[in-house]
Amino acid sequence: MLIRSTILRLSAIGWVERFIRRSWLTRGVVSRFIAGETLDRALAVTEDLAAKGFRVTLDMLGENSKTSQDADSAAANYKEMLRRIAESPHSGGSPERINISI
Repeated sequence: MLIRSTILRLSAIGWVERFIRRSWLTRGVVSRFIAGETLDRALAVTEDLAAKGFRVTLDMLGENSKTSQDADSAAANYKEMLRRIAESPHSGGSPERINISI
């Protein structure tokens, strides 16, 4: 629990988050688990993986809400993510090839 809360606190610091995302030291780990910094990029990677038969879960990192505006923004982002997933040729079926984690 202490490690998790420390990681969450550190990830909220802008320069730490940018360092982790962009550093050559962490690039391999980051690229393995983060499909893209934008929804368009993440969905392009997701479509490619789904076409290869993988099941993919998308999550919006940094959605920790401190205000009602933060929560509204996160909800709007997830709604857009779901709308775009529904348009995918890999959407539907059981189990879903593409889903979200909240």
